[in-house]
Amino acid sequence: MRLIGQVPSQLDDRFYEYTQARGPEFRISVGGEPISEELGLMVRPSVPASSF
Repeated sequence: MRLIGQVPSQLDDRFYEYTQARGPEFRISVGGEPISEELGLMVRPSVPASSF
């Protein structure tokens, strides 16, 4: 699954589908990001450097 350069909402959907098809647990973090501890992955939208 390609992780870089994806629309965040589409990536969330693809990540959910991937975890459902392959078995790793899918959860939503307190901040609203999809995570899988088994995969060691949290999907977070990038923040432009100009916003700091």
